[in-house]
Amino acid sequence: MGGISGHKSSSTTTNAPPSWALPNDKQAAGDALNLYNSGQGGNVYQGQRVTDLSGQTTGAVNGLTDAAGMYKSDAVNRLATGQTSSGTNLADMASGKMVGNNPYFNDSLQGQLDQTANQTMSQFAGAGRYGSAANTNAMTTSLGNVRSNALSNQYNQDVHNQIAANQQIDAANQGQLNSLNNLYQGYSNAERNALTGGQVIDKNNQDKLNADWDKWSEEDNRGWNRIKMLEGATQGAAGNYGTQTTNSKSRGFGFGMGNPLKSAGGMGASATK
Repeated sequence: MGGISGHKSSSTTTNAPPSWALPNDKQAAGDALNLYNSGQGGNVYQGQRVTDLSGQTTGAVNGLTDAAGMYKSDAVNRLATGQTSSGTNLADMASGKMVGNNPYFNDSLQGQLDQTANQTMSQFAGAGRYGSAANTNAMTTSLGNVRSNALSNQYNQDVHNQIAANQQIDAANQGQLNSLNNLYQGYSNAERNALTGGQVIDKNNQDKLNADWDKWSEEDNRGWNRIKMLEGATQGAAGNYGTQTTNSKSRGFGFGMGNPLKSAGGMGASATK
């Protein structure tokens, strides 16, 4: 009776393109060598890569610079802090120089004093006491009261005028400064709007330059891209170049060197006869 035999197998792997793909690969290799020797592809773009600022952008930037310089100039500072018409016309009153120096006050006061004196004299004359001590005292008191009240009222009015003059000067100065600020802001806003428009122009110019650069790069690498297309199409059609072939040989159970299953089948057939 034969013994138990083992299982033996072998495999071979090759990595080669199909025979029909070889001409394409040879052509791609030859074209690549010729293209490489020609110097085409991978060159450095020597053109301009960043666009210059547009005239509108340059003008807007210069305008903003000029506006800042103008705002900080001595001429503007003098305009902002200099004397206004209100300051010139109301300077004496604002400084207090006119307090108690109303040129019309004395004439007005004298008229009130004369009127008061006449009224007092008339009252004492009607009573038959004209020129008496009582008449003199009454005259002095009345005239003193009129003078004190007039001086007090005039002083209050002068101080009020002084305060009002200072307020008017301050308001005029602030108004002049506000006008200057408004002028600066308006000028700056106009330049900023121009700058925004210039940036749109600059971006468009840069996009055009980038497009020209891309076009040059595509042309410079056109030959290489076509070789890659040929190689890709060939590989895609050929699939995986690797192929595997497996050769196997097996021997199983049996008596002697025969097939045990076949022998068993034969014995069974003999037994049934």
